[in-house]
Amino acid sequence: MNDIEIKEVLVTYNQYIDKLKQGTNTIINELENDSYNDIEEIFRLVEGMDWIIKVNHLLRQQNIIAEMNFEKIIVLLEEIVSVIEIHDKVALKDILEYELITFLDSLQKYEINIK
Repeated sequence: MNDIEIKEVLVTYNQYIDKLKQGTNTIINELENDSYNDIEEIFRLVEGMDWIIKVNHLLRQQNIIAEMNFEKIIVLLEEIVSVIEIHDKVALKDILEYELITFLDSLQKYEINIK
């Protein structure tokens, strides 16, 4: 990857973290108001988390490192899938609100020092 590509990935990664938080908060609000009925939103959220993991790994190969607790995200994704399978919206809301948002808040954004 050249510097321009790396910079684009870093900018997108940082923006994506914010978008994941917004999307998660939207789902939480819908669950609170009992207006949630779009399982596709959860799938997009899981795909987004997968993208964050892959990009983080790719950037590590370029010696660009932001800390990420991979074990924690895998456990969270497994928990999300489990509660979806049993259609437990209360547990889903709790995982999103108290665990996933906390995890997303803990993600370190990359500093972009590439010109």
